[in-house]
Order: sequence, then C-alpha cells, then structure tokens
Amino acid sequence: MRKRITEKALVIHSILERIRCRADVMHRQCANYLNKRCAKFSPRQLTYGLVIFCSVFGASIYYTISNSFASFGARKSNIQIQIPRHAISIDSNVVRTSDTILINKIIKQIDSMKSSDSSAIMLEQFKRINPGLLDSFKQIQRF
Repeated sequence: MRKRITEKALVIHSILERIRCRADVMHRQCANYLNKRCAKFSPRQLTYGLVIFCSVFGASIYYTISNSFASFGARKSNIQIQIPRHAISIDSNVVRTSDTILINKIIKQIDSMKSSDSSAIMLEQFKRINPGLLDSFKQIQRF
C-alpha cells in the first residue's frame, strides 16, 4: 500500500516537472520575442511607452474604484432574483384536489422511506439534491 502511494507521488511529481519545464521554455520564447521587437526602440521611447501605459491603466483603475465608491450608497442595483424550481405559489384557488391527493401520496411514500436504512440514505440524497422541496409539499398539505 505504501509503495503504491509513493509510485503515484512520483508520477505526479514527474508530470508537474514536465509542465514546469514547458512553462519555462514558453516564457523564454516570449521574452526573446519581446526583446527582438523592442530592440529597435530607443530607451527614451521605451520610457515614454511605459509612462503612457502606466497612466492609461492607472486612470482606468482610478475610474473603476471611484465609481464603485460613488455608487456605494447612491443608487440601487437591479439584481435578478431567481425563484427556485420547487417554489410554488400557494393559493387556495390554485391547488386542486387531484394535486393534494398526489402530494399526500408522495408524503406517505417519503414517510415510509424513513423506516429502512437504505431508503433513508436515498431520502437524504434526495434532500441534498432538491433542498426545500419536502417543505413545499408539507405547506401545500396544510391547505
């Protein structure tokens, strides 16, 4: 058992080493390309380019931060709220008797699932996948 773990660790380390070596090669190729492209510019042009780059992106960051602080308390954002699939409107006119009979059958089946261990595990998985669905059934049952 211990030997298998060390073999897996060695395989993972060798894969990570290959990825690191490949990344180093790509970084070196990128640096060489940029050095060739910038070789024709004078140091003064490179300095001006750096100053312009920093001021443009600094201004955009300043604009973003100042807008976020300015709009912090001033305006409300329109956040879309989605209603979950299992949520329903409970209205006495909407719930039909056939629906309540079906829901009562489902609740009886769910209650019977609590008796055995295997079905209780399945019920717990169902609750994790569909949270709130059983509560909606019980709310409808009250009507």
